[in-house]
Amino acid sequence: MLVQTLEIPDEDKNLRVIEFDPDLFYSKKPYEIFIQITLFKGRTIETKKVLFQNIVQELNKKLSIDKDSVFIVLNEQPLENWGLRGGQIASDINIGFNINI
Repeated sequence: MLVQTLEIPDEDKNLRVIEFDPDLFYSKKPYEIFIQITLFKGRTIETKKVLFQNIVQELNKKLSIDKDSVFIVLNEQPLENWGLRGGQIASDINIGFNINI
């Protein structure tokens, strides 16, 4: 869903999944699932809306997670804050896909 919605190449994604012990994590009702995504800055509000909807729909469809229990945060970073491909600043290289969608 991230690949399709954000239009990134399938082979160009890095994922880190951290699961917290319920005793070590607190969130107010109705939230039970917290998702934080770090990504390049540049996506439109419309793209973000579609991303949020796609995430909750897939979680509901595949895992029966209540859509209202999902809390999503986008942590957007400008390209100059990313060091890639041997320490090059991302704004100086062709990252291989368009982030202004």
